[in-house]
Amino acid sequence: MNKILITGSNGFIGSHLTREILFKTNYEIRAMVLKGTSEESIRNIIDEFETDNPERSASKRIKIIYADLLNKKTLEAACENIDVVVHLAGLVSEWGPKDAFFSLIVEGTQKLLDAASDNNVKRFIYMSSLTVHDLNGHYYNDENTPRDMEFFPYGVAKKKAEDLVTAWGSKGNQRDYALIRPGFIIYGPGDKNSFIRALDSMIEGQFGFINGGKSLISFVYVENLVYGIRLLVQADSIDGPYIILDGNKTWKEFVQVWVNRVGHKMPIANVPFIVLFPFIWILENLYKLFNVKKPPILTLYSIRIPRKHLAFTSDKIKKELGYKPVVPFQETIKLTLEYLADEYSKDIDIKI
Repeated sequence: MNKILITGSNGFIGSHLTREILFKTNYEIRAMVLKGTSEESIRNIIDEFETDNPERSASKRIKIIYADLLNKKTLEAACENIDVVVHLAGLVSEWGPKDAFFSLIVEGTQKLLDAASDNNVKRFIYMSSLTVHDLNGHYYNDENTPRDMEFFPYGVAKKKAEDLVTAWGSKGNQRDYALIRPGFIIYGPGDKNSFIRALDSMIEGQFGFINGGKSLISFVYVENLVYGIRLLVQADSIDGPYIILDGNKTWKEFVQVWVNRVGHKMPIANVPFIVLFPFIWILENLYKLFNVKKPPILTLYSIRIPRKHLAFTSDKIKKELGYKPVVPFQETIKLTLEYLADEYSKDIDIKI
C-alpha cells in the first residue's frame, strides 16, 4: 500500500484532497498539520468515512502528524517511509512582508525537499500558482508561458519554489514531480479567506467591476481541482507544470451566473483601472509606512487580477491523464451558495 504525505491537510484545498484520497484510493495518508491549528476538518472526514464504511476503520488509513515547514527534524519524521508528497502548505496571501513569503514558501519547500531526499520519496507534487506567469495579460496560454512575475512577493516566492522542486526532480531517475497551477479563482465549500469574500459582496450588492468586467479569468471548483491532483498522484509518470482549471469566463459572465442563482440584480459599479491605480498605490504605501499588518480593502494585486485577460488552458493534463471537471459548473454554484448560506448564516434563496 502506497503512503502519501499531504502538507496543509487541514486547509481549504488540503481537507478536500485528504477526503479525495481517503475515499477514492487505497493510499495510507499522513495528514500533516501545524500544531495548534484546527484539526476539525480532518476529524470530520474521518467520521464521514467511518459512517459510510462501518466495516472499515479510518485509523488504519489516515494519521494526523504534526510538523513545521521550518523545522527539518519534524519534516524528517513526516517523510519517513513516504512514497508521494503533496505539498500544499505555505503562506497564501496578497499582503505581507517579503521575508514571510520567502521563509514559508521558499525556505519551507527546500527543507521539505531535503527531508524527502533523505527518505527516498519518489514523487513530489507542489501546489504553485498561475501568478508565476505575471498578471500582464494571458489569452488561453499554457504551461510553456514565460514565468515573468517580479513584483508580487507571493508570486516571486512561488516561482523560486518551483525551481527548487524542478531541481529536486532532475537529480534522480527514480523521481518525478509536478507543479500544479490552478485557476486564479478557486472556490467551493470550506473556503474562508479567498473567493468567498468576493461572493459575499456580490450577494450583498457591494461588488464592482474594473474596466467593465470584460477581462477573462480562469476558475476551478475545489473538488475538480483535487480530482486533478489525485490523477497526478496515481499517474504512472508525471513531469513538470500542470494547469488545472474548469474554464474561463469574463468577470461579467462569471458574476452574472452567481447573481442569477440568488435572484439579485447585476452589479453596475465600474471603475477604470487607470483611475483606481493611483489611489490604491498611495493606500498601500501608507499601510506599509505605518506597518499595518491587516491588508487594505483593495490592493495593487487585487485590482491587477481583473485588469487584463488571465485565461489559460488545461490541455496538458487533459491529454496526458484524461482530466475533465467531475462536478458540473451549475452544480458548483449551488454547492458553494449552500455553503455560504450555512456557514455564514446568510438568508439566500437559491434558484433552481
